[in-house]
Amino acid sequence: MGSNKDGSVGDDKSVAGVTGVYTPLVPEQWKEKIRDFRNLYVVKYQRIWQALFYILKYQDRAYLCERDTNKLEWKKVKVFLKDDELFTRMSEYWPFGPKE
Repeated sequence: MGSNKDGSVGDDKSVAGVTGVYTPLVPEQWKEKIRDFRNLYVVKYQRIWQALFYILKYQDRAYLCERDTNKLEWKKVKVFLKDDELFTRMSEYWPFGPKE
């Protein structure tokens, strides 16, 4: 840490690289990013995908996971990202009320 030569404080050089503008993705952009996951062979944080497929009731655990484990089998589940069924199920999901 060095000292300030001229003693002036508040020149805002600490936030030089920050733009401060937030632009959210429009649905078409994030849907395309989700579809891009089909091309990947290795995915980090598979539990998020696993929880999503469980909640949306795609298949049972035996199909989604590797045999005799609880590890998601990405080769099998990435085909669910092919069409817009995932986005339809996400929009139709209602988290409130009794479950079957």
